[in-house]
Amino acid sequence: MKGRDRMNEQKPNHRPPKARKIDQKALNRDFFTVYEVADMLGFHWQTVLRMIRTGELPAKKYGRQWRIKKADPEAFTTT
Repeated sequence: MKGRDRMNEQKPNHRPPKARKIDQKALNRDFFTVYEVADMLGFHWQTVLRMIRTGELPAKKYGRQWRIKKADPEAFTTT
């Protein structure tokens, strides 16, 4: 039974991305990445992606990366 119990355990198949610190250079840019916005708002990066997909947070996709305008997270935090 021990072998079966071990097989039934759910293990993550990937490692989450490392936490990123927002530096002063990032704050001076016009666009933020998903990870930077997640750090600013205190959300998980997947929550920010969900907000983009549902339309709660406007963003543009450039290649494979989403970019959020500087004013959009600020407007989100004030509402």
